[in-house]
Amino acid sequence: MEIKQNNRILNLDLFRSFAIIFVLYFHISQMILGDYFNDKNIFIIGKYGVNMFFVLSGFLIGGMFYRDKQVNAFKFWIKRFLRTYPPYLVVLLVSWLAVWISRKEHFDVGYLFMIQNFYPSIPYFLVSWSLCVEEHFYITFSILIYAIPVKRNQQYIWLFLAFAPSVMRFILGNPYATDFGYYTTATYFQIDGIALGVLASYYVYEKSFTIKSSNFLLIVYSLLFALCCYATLCFHGTYFYSFGNLIINLLTVITLLNLFFLSDLKMSKFAFFKLNARMAYSIYLTHPLCIHFCMLMYKYLSIEFLIVKVLITVLAVYLSSYIFYRAVEKPTILIRDKLLAKKLVYD
Repeated sequence: MEIKQNNRILNLDLFRSFAIIFVLYFHISQMILGDYFNDKNIFIIGKYGVNMFFVLSGFLIGGMFYRDKQVNAFKFWIKRFLRTYPPYLVVLLVSWLAVWISRKEHFDVGYLFMIQNFYPSIPYFLVSWSLCVEEHFYITFSILIYAIPVKRNQQYIWLFLAFAPSVMRFILGNPYATDFGYYTTATYFQIDGIALGVLASYYVYEKSFTIKSSNFLLIVYSLLFALCCYATLCFHGTYFYSFGNLIINLLTVITLLNLFFLSDLKMSKFAFFKLNARMAYSIYLTHPLCIHFCMLMYKYLSIEFLIVKVLITVLAVYLSSYIFYRAVEKPTILIRDKLLAKKLVYD
């Protein structure tokens, strides 16, 4: 496959689009369906959209380095920081104001340093945990590519980071923890997906690695991914907690690579999926606040019909995300590009 240098790869945008759809599916089901959601793995499976984001993020980060050949470590980090942190700060402020008004929650300075994913229980802005993992990886990646300039040696670091979290979960983790925090969200428990993505990009760009790809295989890999996610939810215990995530991430990498080497799918050219991919970060940041606001509105207006609530919530999420994208995220990208005088292909 000839890799385009100046255009977005539409199939990867489609992958990103489905990742955010998975996340929305999970959170809207979780917050709106109530008792219908409890212990229904068909709804909970959507949480693995975050794994898709991690693997894709790692693949694109690695692509910037291994495809473009020359990347300054500090410049790489500052580009990612200016891309992700300002929108994060805006939503953090709004999230804190919401919990301060509702329950007088004090502002936690740890959020400014993005360390809340190490808390025993994250007090508010729960989805920010994955942003912490990514930001920590950006820093780690920048340090490692500077400290280890020989690329063939870097692959061993990515291999270590890809498999070490499973061992860490086995030794230090707690599969029965009920609070949403450290045992689920700590960076060294969750960094494997991003590392696998970087490792995949290393082999694609440095070793000219390819896999056989087809629409049929894409369906097979996608079904295996879904079945593995479902199995991990059905069976609890130390081994599934420790190693289930790794297996899911490996299947995610295979699915992503199949898409990468396929010709652009017709679906990838649909305007909805293109816009969904571009707005994915805005959707991820803002959708919990929007869902909570909708829930308050339904309670105030005594709206009980589930289908009506779901439809209104989806529309509200996309409308608020679009406004945020145009008002905050897109201007942030433009300002960053002016400051650094070079636009990144995959933003």
